Amino acid sequence: MDDEQLAALKSAAEKEMRRKAPDLEGREAKRAKASQGEATAPEFARFDYKGVEALLKGSQGFLITCSYRKEKSTTKEALELLTAYLPASTNDRRWLLRPIKLSGNGAIFLRLSAAAPASKEGGGTANSENICASECAESSGAAAEVVSATSNDEVVDPVKIMRQIFADLQSSKRANPKFVQRIIPVQTTCLFQGSALETATSKLLEAQLPLLIQKSDDTSADTKPVRFAVLCKTRGADEGANAAQGNKGAEAMGKGAVIKTMADCMMDACSPSTHGDPISALAHKAVGASVDLKTPQVVLVAEVVQVVCRHDASATQVAQTASGNCQVCALSVIGDDLITNVPKVNMKSFAKPQTKNTAGGG
Repeated sequence: MDDEQLAALKSAAEKEMRRKAPDLEGREAKRAKASQGEATAPEFARFDYKGVEALLKGSQGFLITCSYRKEKSTTKEALELLTAYLPASTNDRRWLLRPIKLSGNGAIFLRLSAAAPASKEGGGTANSENICASECAESSGAAAEVVSATSNDEVVDPVKIMRQIFADLQSSKRANPKFVQRIIPVQTTCLFQGSALETATSKLLEAQLPLLIQKSDDTSADTKPVRFAVLCKTRGADEGANAAQGNKGAEAMGKGAVIKTMADCMMDACSPSTHGDPISALAHKAVGASVDLKTPQVVLVAEVVQVVCRHDASATQVAQTASGNCQVCALSVIGDDLITNVPKVNMKSFAKPQTKNTAGGG
């Protein structure tokens, strides 16, 4: 295209836009293109819409909270932070963090998944290889499900990763995040439904509760009950949405029902009558459980979110609400080292605590 044709095209565009075209000569593009061999920014990671099915089966990951309309900056910052703590890639497996699109603002979900290593041939960048390889695997139906362990001695636990992050922040090895407010480790997920929640919670307690009891109060009396609390929040999810589904087959659940279901599972797990089950590993440490909202040893976390899923995902139709979204419950069982009880039980925040003087007397 010669100069005359380019000028004519520019003139036609200006008439169409009804304004003069900007002069970009000598100016750098707002978003610089990565040259060959350079790593692309994590913010270009695409949403994993097909990951909804993995969430219904049970996935690990991280739920990140942020300020309104800061989701993109927070996603980039969270990916850079968490990727540094993932296990190194091996010859047969590498770990990925895939963004899941949520309904609403102020929350991001990163699904932890294992995939085959990208081919070293082709000269692609590291991040772009990760994204493309995962998408190709999913499109062919061969996407790897979330794997908790790559070998007998390598286990990826989101709770342990969060402990490492806070330890590094306390020792000044890492700077405080700018956009990330809280990161909630997610050890498993399930459909926001009574029976699914009860099953997922029971399995999670069976795996995690003995480890937490052994870690805390090693010198306590054998008959001392486990102090626990349930932390439940709904983000972009309508508590009455399940009731409106009707023919979708989901049971109507509210926040109170979630807390009661998880509390009952905790009571059953610590009951002396269940010491014949695999969870009997904590039988010598505690008998029974008691609710303690001020100084709990164990906190059961439930985060209810609405995941945006494509309408052609037939496998998730049973879980979809009238709006086409899917309500998922993200669960974890954590110790007292990742919570704060001021003014009430909550996950630790990355924000610096404000004094009464700087917070306007609040």
